[in-house]
Amino acid sequence: MFILLGIAVLVGVVSQAAHNSPMKTIGGILAGLGFAIIGGYPYYRGRAVFDRRQGWFTRGRRVPGRSSGAKSGLTSARLDDIRAVQLLSKSAGSNQPYVCYELNVVLGNGERINVVAHGDTDKLREDAATLAAFLKKPLWDKT
Repeated sequence: MFILLGIAVLVGVVSQAAHNSPMKTIGGILAGLGFAIIGGYPYYRGRAVFDRRQGWFTRGRRVPGRSSGAKSGLTSARLDDIRAVQLLSKSAGSNQPYVCYELNVVLGNGERINVVAHGDTDKLREDAATLAAFLKKPLWDKT
């Protein structure tokens, strides 16, 4: 939503640049870029890629094989090292607790790497089944 808002602001400002003062145009461009960056950062940081050609799973924009930032310290793994796709449910939130669902990949050494977490259990089960079929690995549903 923020990305689209940022793009809309940029298009509007650029299309009206001839009619606005330079300061108004620069301010609009900065505002549009700000919205686009705020909206794009979570995608940039958290995207998960399963690349069969390269043989790697990576989370975020990191070089495969390097680690940083995740609870387990892992942000990538060779697809051959993945043993299963795991679904978990957990309680989250302190003031108003809610159930959150995690989709993880489990490695041969028992470590796991989080792929995604959200509250839509039906969609997450569908995504987990698709991923397990793609990887040709079992799905462990512990929800």
